[in-house]
Amino acid sequence: MHARGRAPPRGRLFFHISLILLVFLPARADPRAADVHLDLDPGVSFRVGEVFSVSASPRLQARYEWSSRDGATPRALLDRRRLSVPRLRLKVGGAALFGVVRYKLELDGADLNLTAKDAFVDVGLPTGELRVMAGQYKKPFLRQQILSSARMQFVSRAITDRYYEAGRDVGATVHGGLFGRRLTYDLGLYVGQSHLWTAAGRGLADGTRPYAGVADPGRYDIQLAPRPMVVGRVSLYHGGYTAFDEADLCGGPLRVSVAAGGYSRFSGGDSSARTVAYTDFVVMAHHASLSGAVLASVAGGHGLWQSRPESIGGYLQAGYVVGGLVEPLARVARVHALDEQGRTEAGLGVVVYLVGHRVKWQSEALAFAPDRGKDEVRWRTQLQTAF
Repeated sequence: MHARGRAPPRGRLFFHISLILLVFLPARADPRAADVHLDLDPGVSFRVGEVFSVSASPRLQARYEWSSRDGATPRALLDRRRLSVPRLRLKVGGAALFGVVRYKLELDGADLNLTAKDAFVDVGLPTGELRVMAGQYKKPFLRQQILSSARMQFVSRAITDRYYEAGRDVGATVHGGLFGRRLTYDLGLYVGQSHLWTAAGRGLADGTRPYAGVADPGRYDIQLAPRPMVVGRVSLYHGGYTAFDEADLCGGPLRVSVAAGGYSRFSGGDSSARTVAYTDFVVMAHHASLSGAVLASVAGGHGLWQSRPESIGGYLQAGYVVGGLVEPLARVARVHALDEQGRTEAGLGVVVYLVGHRVKWQSEALAFAPDRGKDEVRWRTQLQTAF
């Protein structure tokens, strides 16, 4: 016997299951929900109506690099010629429960070292734009970093990307859109894992290290624990711009996106606090594109009120797609570190889109001029194939 007014355990279980079905499946009884599809282009994808989907797509980038620094010996120059596979990726992702749950796992096997680049779930309400993402993924910081390396114009990102610690991290983000996603917002809390990787001497999340002469080596040598950070970004879109591309392969009328944001990394009691603010933009029209960003940072102390000005920086990048096949490029960038050594970057590039971004050949020639030290010239050429 059960007390009056209280359902038996089995009854409560059925009640909870029914309630979940009523919340997630109202008015969604669509014959298409039972359709099963298997697609092989691009990649491999499988879906069961709108209930569940999964896709897998591999990508490979093969690169040859040559660099020269003033005063380097002939033997040193030989050592700076390198053939590599910087990215050997497998991306698996999809959605479930009519898009309420999204997920992604991206693995990288470059240099015969298997690592997880992205691993997260993104959960939202059955209706509305508010979602919560948790796991490891790119922080919502700086458009050029948020952009996939598969869709970049140049082989490498500007020097601002490394100096201002853009990249992947572990954390949680609340994000969404308003006005038909003409405005999007992101606000996240992260453990500061990219700072830990840098501090431990293993470089940033993309496997690289801050360029010599700009980042304070002491700051990265002594920090041996993560430093939590808050990251925010607000973006505005006009003309139907797609937020995840640099090149205007499609052409069309004017499209613009402008964003502002930044992050604040908390101090761990060792004067490691850092706050960065920025604005970035992209303009596209009739196969021409122009993008850039301006950033400023303060650092040191145990909080924002004790920080000192650290740097200002920015970059400007332009390209024009000719005949849907070839795109010449140009870029300039500068980081002016107020109490350290700054650096300037300038370069040209070209992209040949054999099959859009899926098969393309990229080349770049960049010159780096530090305020103190020796100038460096670097040439990279890269072939990308994605399926």
